[in-house]
Amino acid sequence: MKPLARMTVTATLVLAYGAATEAHAGECKDDWPNPEHCFPDILCQQYSDYWDLRRSVVHLYGPDIGGTGVLINNASCDADGKACGMPYLLTALHVVSGKFGKEMTPGQKIAIETEAGFTFGLEAAVCGGPTAGGAVGLTGAVVVAQSPETDLLLLKLQTSLPPELGAYFAGWCGGPVDQAVSISHPCGAPKRIAISEFGETVLFKALHREVYDVYWWEEGAVAGGSSGAPLFEAQTGALKGILTDTIQAGSQACSSPSNVPSQDRFTALSSILDFLPQSVDGGASCIDHFDSNEGAPVLGTVESSSYYGDGEVTQISATEQVILVHGFFADSGSTITITIQQ
Repeated sequence: MKPLARMTVTATLVLAYGAATEAHAGECKDDWPNPEHCFPDILCQQYSDYWDLRRSVVHLYGPDIGGTGVLINNASCDADGKACGMPYLLTALHVVSGKFGKEMTPGQKIAIETEAGFTFGLEAAVCGGPTAGGAVGLTGAVVVAQSPETDLLLLKLQTSLPPELGAYFAGWCGGPVDQAVSISHPCGAPKRIAISEFGETVLFKALHREVYDVYWWEEGAVAGGSSGAPLFEAQTGALKGILTDTIQAGSQACSSPSNVPSQDRFTALSSILDFLPQSVDGGASCIDHFDSNEGAPVLGTVESSSYYGDGEVTQISATEQVILVHGFFADSGSTITITIQQ
């Protein structure tokens, strides 16, 4: 496979003092998850095991549309690479219809197919930094299938995915989940990660579908804009479910990176397989992932623990990410420019 094309993304941090505002996990403030420490950035080094999975996650936006989706692999993709990379995107139907259990109107169908945007790479330039300038937005899709009962929507993007996206197409496999991982765009923000406690993800039957309920997040949370996000099994990276609703939002203020009780509900893979067309799942209960960027070199990181005084201007460069570690301090009025080459 060809490696990612090299490109340069720059972001400028202008630091200033301000009072912190405490809020409950799951809230949005000015299109940003709040409090921010409840929603860890996927690009932080401790989450590197999930960096491949993050490339399958897509931000959906448009007129009355906002949520998260995931690229999924299809049964026709074989070891020789045939039929791989077909841009099937799975999300929650209510992201478009506006309500659980409701089918799209003709106008909403036109909106998702012709007006909605699908953004790849909406991520911070560095761990905890501002949004990167390298995100790529595409338009044009076809509605392949929808199900109000399971709140699922399958789209096929009409635009070929550029190689520089390094798209990752999630594989799937059924069964219980020991520890779950969800990657999403809460409040429409750059990608965030949530990781469940062991044993806190339960599979059961709910009306017309099987679901996974996550009762406790060890790290992170989900919020408005996370709808349609994938649930992965932490150890295998297999797709297990799609976020469709929250039965009980986390009401306890998040005072640390952990301790977020909730009851977030994901339509389970068993119901997803009943929903997918035969041309996509091929009757298989397990499908491996497809990585369009497999074999690309692992890019380096730079750690910074420097002090920058008032009015100081400097640049920090790396090929993967810049990590601001203990000892880093910048006075109000300093300007730090971070350059990422990918």
